[in-house]
Amino acid sequence: CGHLEPCKYAILGHNIAYSLSPVMHNAAFKTTQLPHDYGRADYETVEEFVNSDLWNDPSFGGCSVTIPHKQSIMRYVDRLSDSAKAIGAVNTVIVQLEKDFDGSMRRVVVGDNTDWRS
Repeated sequence: CGHLEPCKYAILGHNIAYSLSPVMHNAAFKTTQLPHDYGRADYETVEEFVNSDLWNDPSFGGCSVTIPHKQSIMRYVDRLSDSAKAIGAVNTVIVQLEKDFDGSMRRVVVGDNTDWRS
């Protein structure tokens, strides 16, 4: 997902119809004139999510992670931040594009945890 190219984001969880995250994030995108979209990814298992069209979409930029998936998502990311390792859970997934050894761009999925203070 590039700078100003439309990206897709979501909150990942199960039974999350109550979540206000899409409303809040989409309002922020609109206010800041960013072309992104934030939705809900309501899946019973993380395996269903990582096999979904959203996870595999080139425009997928990441997701917030809530119960019950904060630990089970960890095995599907390419890299864990130090805080995610220390806490043993991920609440934020970020998709980055990095140059590979041959100069091509590759997708790297990073798991982070923002539920702490330094």
